[in-house]
Amino acid sequence: MSARQLRACVIWLGCDKNRVYCEEMLGALAAAGLQPHPNPEDADVIVVNTCAFIEDAAQESVDAILRCAQYRRSGRCQLLAVVGCLPARYGSEARRALPEVDLWLGANEYHLVARRVWQALHGQMERRIPSATASADRILSTPAHYGYLLLGDGCDRGCSYCTIPAIKGKVHSRPLEEVLGAARKLAQRGVGELILVAQDTTSYGRDVPGGPDLVDLLVEMDQLPVRWIRLMYAHPAGITPRLLRVMAGSRRTLPYLDIPFQHASPRVLRRMGRADLGHPGRCIAMVRNYLHDPSIRATFMVGHPGEGWEDFLALLAFVRRFRLDHVGVFAFSPEEGTAAARMRPQVPVAVRERRRRRLIRQAWQVAHRANRRLVGMIAEAVVEEIISDGLARGRIWRQAPEVDGITYIFGRCPTPGTFVKVRVVGNHGYDLFAELLPPSC
Repeated sequence: MSARQLRACVIWLGCDKNRVYCEEMLGALAAAGLQPHPNPEDADVIVVNTCAFIEDAAQESVDAILRCAQYRRSGRCQLLAVVGCLPARYGSEARRALPEVDLWLGANEYHLVARRVWQALHGQMERRIPSATASADRILSTPAHYGYLLLGDGCDRGCSYCTIPAIKGKVHSRPLEEVLGAARKLAQRGVGELILVAQDTTSYGRDVPGGPDLVDLLVEMDQLPVRWIRLMYAHPAGITPRLLRVMAGSRRTLPYLDIPFQHASPRVLRRMGRADLGHPGRCIAMVRNYLHDPSIRATFMVGHPGEGWEDFLALLAFVRRFRLDHVGVFAFSPEEGTAAARMRPQVPVAVRERRRRRLIRQAWQVAHRANRRLVGMIAEAVVEEIISDGLARGRIWRQAPEVDGITYIFGRCPTPGTFVKVRVVGNHGYDLFAELLPPSC
């Protein structure tokens, strides 16, 4: 069987950074002559891109590998490859536990997948096999109107609970021209919304002293023929007046920030290794001072070792006071090898879960009240899906895909992917209701 007849399925687990790596790997495999295929049971080659940020994610990855191993034993599959965070974190332990896997590659070896697969199938290496990089042609897994742009990987912030530095290493940014080249290719394909991602987007360029940084990148990207540029995973330490001034003056970059504050209690932030950031309230005040009516998404962790009831009350009070647009909440997980896993006292699992649910409920209630102020606002929205004649699902610019609320649009909307003007007429928590306006509005 020739390589051009082989089917390749790439399975994506974890974050949007992993999604980008999968799209790049699929593009490289297709360029090598393998046909991308969505179903692992009908594929000749299966690549599982794993996540192991927390124990639950690692178990999900193992379960996915074991399912695919069934196709390796009794199906069409000739080669099962595993790449990413699981082999990077567990190394030889994972290899011993999963002998069904033919090929292992680490978290910083995505670019080698197509070459290593070809070599494993044919017993030789050919120079024509491409690397999976930002500048290569990707096969998008998102709807055609938006795409993720990966700025780099790794982190050197040193938070007590986090496994990322051990898995991915320190910050390593993709070269400016490579990122811009990837952005141009997406724009040429009709992508209207570029979503910038990394472990910490505000650290972009920090690993190259004197080189271009995130601000320089945004200035260059402002010339692209896209509608929206959205910034995710913006560490609060990297949100500076210089960055905010550029965002405020940009034609493309939205006044939207996704900020992982993690907590609001100074005592808990010290134990997290994040005390040098100052109080999150000062960061929010600065953002709102520079940006006109910004949309702020924040994530918080409950149940970090030593989090007392007073600390949790301080977090609840913070969310009430600052009226965040969108809030993500997760419970602490004691990950092997992290400083937080050794800290005492540990918060009981049941208490962590109760606090997580309570903060989620309160954040929803706060957003429900706060979003009433949007009623009457005219905003740009993108159409995501036509539900019926006269009703569509979309997002206004204040909403990131998949993680924030959605907007139900009343009116006969054009095809999905079209940007339209709407007037907000109501809300329910994070979700909005709007009416379609004529193009002249």
